[in-house]
Amino acid sequence: MSNRYVKESFSYWTSHPDDITEADIPYLQEASDLYPYCQTLRVLVAKATALHQPDVAEVPIQKAAAYSISRNTLRKLIQNEFQWSPNLKSKKFENVLWPADYQKKDVESLAKPRWNLPELPKISLFDEPLESSQQKTLMPELPPIDDTTLRENVLQNDLEQIESSTAEENVKLHRELERQIQMDIIDSFIENEARIGPIRANLNDVVNVEPEDLAKKRNSTVRGEVVSEGMARIMVRQGKIERAIEIYEQLMLKKPEKKAYFAEKIKDLTTE
Repeated sequence: MSNRYVKESFSYWTSHPDDITEADIPYLQEASDLYPYCQTLRVLVAKATALHQPDVAEVPIQKAAAYSISRNTLRKLIQNEFQWSPNLKSKKFENVLWPADYQKKDVESLAKPRWNLPELPKISLFDEPLESSQQKTLMPELPPIDDTTLRENVLQNDLEQIESSTAEENVKLHRELERQIQMDIIDSFIENEARIGPIRANLNDVVNVEPEDLAKKRNSTVRGEVVSEGMARIMVRQGKIERAIEIYEQLMLKKPEKKAYFAEKIKDLTTE
């Protein structure tokens, strides 16, 4: 059942990877295990996991990078920077096999229902006039407005809005941090690892080789965090100036050719 579902949806997912839901990830993973040489399945698993489950996206991204021919293209796909060619855009995916889940509903099923309104009683204009006492509608006397209560309610609403905006900013910073960590992992593949060579004669050797955990190799860490210029910028945004200076000092040791550049960054932070 799951393999059939993946086969029917595969063509659609390759051209619409952002439409993959979190519930589709187990089916893609099962298909990837069944067809270990299918590069596209591993890329789709990495893309869907980074989109819906960023906390556990490190391993799928590593495997996709190990099997991908172009890791720059993989990074653009995960960052939503991939551009479709004009030829594909002009065809509008006319040859794509759409799964049953994405078929449009019949227009007749969306037609508005007809409503039969009940017949209203007729009103006579020649009824006897109402008594004068019934014609006058007395408005109930409203209690005086308590200004203190009103001000307290306004202040409470303002505080709730401030707390809500602060929580949203924290969530955005957390997501940006996770995204920066993922990009650093991909950068480590591009900088430190050679491109995949030609397919070997014995394909079993390729399958049995486990990808090296380059995240551990890459992460020269301080306090368990990734040391990179992007991480230093995030620390500055969060107001953690001392932490940012520590990261720049680590980068000066790691990249001595850019020592003057990082020293200028430290000087800017200490003079603010």
